This record gives sequence, structure tokens and C-alpha cells, in this order.
Amino acid sequence: MSEIIDPEIFTEYLAEVFESLEGLDEKFVALEKNPDDVKIIDSIFRPVHSIKGSSAFFGLNHVKNFSHKLENLLDDLRKGKKRVTQTIIDNLLKGTDYLKEIFRRVADGDASYALTPEEENFIGNLEQRIIDKEEAKSDDGLDVYLYKMATIVEKIRGLDLGEKGNGLAAELEQNLILVRTLAGSGKEDGKPQKIGEILVESEGIKPEQVEKALEDQQPDEKLGEVLVKKGVVSKETVSDAMDIQKKQNKDITAAKFAVQKTMRIAEEKVDEFMDQIGELVIISEVFNYLERRLSTLPGSVKITKEFKNVNMNFSELTYRLQEGLSEVRKVSIKTLFQKMPRLVRDLAASLSKNVDIRLEGEEIMVDKSLLEKFESPIIHMVRNAVDHGIEMPEARKSNGKPEMGTIRLTAEIEGELLIIKLEDDGAGISRKKLLEKGIDRGFISAQAGGALSDREVFDFIFHAGFSLADKVTDVSGRGVGMDVVKNALAELKGKIEVDSTYGKGSTFTISLPVSTTLITITGLVVKVGKGKFILPVEDVKESFRPTNGEVFTVRERSEMVNIRGDIYPLIRLYKNFRIETTVTNPTDGVGIIIEKNGRRCCVMADSIIEQQNVVLKDLGRVFSSVRGVKGGAILGDGSIGLVLNVDGLMGVN
Repeated sequence: MSEIIDPEIFTEYLAEVFESLEGLDEKFVALEKNPDDVKIIDSIFRPVHSIKGSSAFFGLNHVKNFSHKLENLLDDLRKGKKRVTQTIIDNLLKGTDYLKEIFRRVADGDASYALTPEEENFIGNLEQRIIDKEEAKSDDGLDVYLYKMATIVEKIRGLDLGEKGNGLAAELEQNLILVRTLAGSGKEDGKPQKIGEILVESEGIKPEQVEKALEDQQPDEKLGEVLVKKGVVSKETVSDAMDIQKKQNKDITAAKFAVQKTMRIAEEKVDEFMDQIGELVIISEVFNYLERRLSTLPGSVKITKEFKNVNMNFSELTYRLQEGLSEVRKVSIKTLFQKMPRLVRDLAASLSKNVDIRLEGEEIMVDKSLLEKFESPIIHMVRNAVDHGIEMPEARKSNGKPEMGTIRLTAEIEGELLIIKLEDDGAGISRKKLLEKGIDRGFISAQAGGALSDREVFDFIFHAGFSLADKVTDVSGRGVGMDVVKNALAELKGKIEVDSTYGKGSTFTISLPVSTTLITITGLVVKVGKGKFILPVEDVKESFRPTNGEVFTVRERSEMVNIRGDIYPLIRLYKNFRIETTVTNPTDGVGIIIEKNGRRCCVMADSIIEQQNVVLKDLGRVFSSVRGVKGGAILGDGSIGLVLNVDGLMGVN
């Protein structure tokens, strides 16, 4: 790299390159499914062409030479000289992988700026390798020989054959394109319709009339003029057709060059800013506390009212600032989802399976740090679904299923949670086999196993080293590594559930908080002894003071509360967290009904203090094993409160 180039500009250039390369895999797989779609080819050609040109500017000649060969291949596809085949897609995918590796070396400071022998061999033999593989795979040989002829034409055009020879080469090239068009792959998407096509389509003119007009057309004469002169159409009709053509051209141009203005900011700066906003939220609650203190002072009505108005504005601005910056941190989940078609394609091919993946919810925006942390678990699960979820084609056919297996990966936002579902229509999980393996591994006794629900049995796959696979492959094993998946999601305050029907397929449902950087909770602050706990308001249904007749014991161990005929398990917070308190009788304290995921219970506290907005703080590894606690928070009076994990609290009890 030239010494006069600003390192900051070069770093930004590398970031843009990696971003553009990441999106190519999905487009290549889409092109393989839609080989005649010129729009997809154009969307691939543009970034490769851009990389070739910009790499020369930065002195990366090895990148320029490598990408130039890929660009030539893509250009041939654009012009119809070559036809999209699996072999070409395989080589383009491989070439993109090599480009990523080349740029990784550059980003890591490799100043040699040279290709490895493997990369040299790949790009140097690109055309011949495609010809050889197509020849070996082709039944009728048409694509192979058209490809060979196109390659020969390219070589002829590189020779100095004079005006006559160059004209002959151009004529041969045009005829090759015509042959390929007749073979069914000459469609020109991404270009406006010709006037004749528009007139036939919208005005009901016969194609023969257009063909006759083209035959009679003079060199300097336009088709519309000929049709008007022959009385086939009026001038107004031709003018309308031209307007349609102009609009099509304008729309295509706008689609090609439509860009959104963006700016790159170091992630650390955004995180630092987010931390400061978290402090503002805490200060806002301190102001609320001071406002309440101020209102108790004699003769302070006027000043309290003024302070309250200012404080309300401050709180509103803090909230808007937090929401705005949270949006800045969000990225589209498409950056993860777009990797899946390539992953499924390559893995299915290596296992001789037919698998299609369908993606939904790619427009969902999530916190960037969250996306980075759950990417690995999702990839592991998709690989599992292909390897051990989807059956072999012959097995699917014998079971009355289509040979093509389907995996569906979806994402949606429900309240403050991101829900990701991975579904497959494969073999499913055998409860019987899973239970037998669990009993054999000592997870549970045979007698107790029969009383477990399906979901409880399916949870066995999350035990370390647990697998139902008949043989271990180098790809995956249903259950092997799933403990790592569950632990990774738990670190993100998330969870995973399994539902499966043997012979029909499985569904894995992941629930995660939308953000992991700055989480604010509207909570109900309760007192227990000298401690304070915070219950998320969204999980609180009602509060009451129990009477003696409403609290009773089942089998001398489980306490229950009867509220208007509904029975709820009673959880005494002071017992659960081993806190000393003088309020041990439920009738002296307060009962709070909480609900999460369809489960309800009643928690007992000494008293309810107030409702506050708090910033959730991570308590570190020391508290990571405490299932009933989500984190900590600094309250308005400066004291510390523990934020309760309602789902975990009910699970423990």
C-alpha cells in the first residue's frame, strides 16, 4: 500500500470490502436457483468490479488480477456468452472464499501482497477447470461446446487479425448469443422493454406487424416512425409507448444507484455513549427521588411544581436519546441469515441430500453485539438440521415425503424478546430412544422417566456429550454441542425450547432479549428485610394482602394461596434468598401475583416501595448460577436492588 494513503481510509475500505463480500454467497445461491435472472448477476458483478478497480488504487495488484478473472466470468454471464451452471456457481463461490482470505491477510498486516500457490492455481486454471467439469457432467454437450466456443472467440479477439478478422469474431460472438437465447437463457432482465415489445404487449399489435416494420426499416429510421407510416399505430400510441420505456429506464436506473447516506462510527464510541445514557437514566430516577423528598418540605409547593416540569422534560429527552441510540446499534438479522443458503447448499451436497432453506423475518433489526453472540449457536443448529434432521432422499421418498427436505428459519419480535425458530420436516426426535438413552446415562430412573412430559425428555439433548446419532460424523450429532448452544444463549439471558414429532420434524424456539447493551426495566420495587428486589412490571398481575384463610399447605411442604378461587404456589422471597426479616407471616406482608410464559405464582414480600425505571446491570459470574436473579440496578435513593428473573424464580420453586 502506498505510504501517502491515509490508514483510516484504508481501514474503512477494508470494512466496505468485507461487507460487500459477505452478501455475495446468498446471491450466488439465488442465481443458481434463477439462472436467467440478469438482475442477480448485475448485483454480483458490481461489487466484484468495484473491488477490482479500488484494489488497484490501493496498490493491491494481486487482488486486482484475481478479481479481474472473476469479473470476466461474470461479464460473460451478463452478456449471455456463458450459461449459469452448478460448476460455474461452485467456482464463483470458491473464488469469493479466496478473495475473503486474501483480504483477511491484508487486514492482518501481510505486506507481501501476493497470492498463495493454491490461489494462483485456482485462478490460473479457472476457465479450463469449468470446461473439464462441465464436459464430464453434460449429457448433450451443448453447454460445454458453447462455453468452449465462447472461450475461443475471446482468444480470437485478443489477436491482431485486422478489421476483417475482428468483424468476423464479433459476428461469431453475436451468433453465439443468439444460439444461447434460443436455448432458453437469453432473457435480459434489468433492461427496459423495446418499443416493439411494449406496443405488442399494451396496444394489441401483432408481432408479425412489428417484424414486417423491422424488415422495411431504413438505417436512419425509427421503428415507431415506420409503424405510423404504415398506419399500424398513431403518433400518440408511439408517444405513450416511449413514455412507458422512459419510466422503465428511470426505475431501473434508480434501483441501481439508490443508496442511503451512512457514516461509519467505531463500535467502542457507541458503547461508551450508551453507557453514559445509562447513567442519565439512573440520574433521572435520582431526580424523581429528590422530587418526592422536596414535596414533603413545608412551603415548597411552587418550587416542587417547577422542578417536576423540568424533571419530566429531562426524563422524556433521556428516553428518546436512549431509543435513538439503540436504533443506531441495530443491524439487520439478514447479515446472519444470508449465510445460511450457502451453508445448507454446500453441506447438503457433501451429504448427497436435497435440502432447501426458507428464510423469514430478514428485515428484523437487532443489537449488533447480540447478533454476533448468537450467530455461532444458530449455525450449529442449522448444520445439525441438515445432517441429522433431514433424511436421505430415498428414505424420504419411501416415507411418502418429497425428496427435497425443507428447513425454515424465521425471526420475529414479540414485545422485548427476539424469537428465532428453526423448523425442519425431517425425521424428528424419538422420545422412546431419547428416554432410553437418558436412563442409560443415569439422568433419570426408569420409573420417573415415564412421568416426564415430551418437552422435559427433549431437554436431555442439552446435556454435555449427549447424542442420538447412530454414527458420529465430522459435521454434527443431534445433541452433541447442544449443551454449548444452551449455555451460550443463557449468557445472553435467553433460552431454547424443543418440540418434535417423530417422523415429521422438529422445531427449536429461541427467545432472547432484543438488546444486551443497555436494558432498562420498569419495575416494581419491593422490600424484603433490609434488601430490595425489583419485579418487571410486565410480569406483575396484581398485589394484595393475604388473609389466614387464603394461605394453606399441600402435603405439609408446598404452600399455596387461594385468590378468588384460583390457586397459586407461594414463594417467600426471604426464604428463597435466605434473608432475615421480621415479616414472616404472609398476612403481615404483601402478596404479588406474577405470570410468565403461561405459568403463575404468588411471591411474598414485606412491602411494596414504588415503581421505578432502572438500568439492568450484569452481576458477573458470581451470580450467573442464581436462576432467580436477572441482574442488579441502582435505585433513585442510591441503594442497590436485585432484578428478579420471574421465569427462573418459578423454575427453581
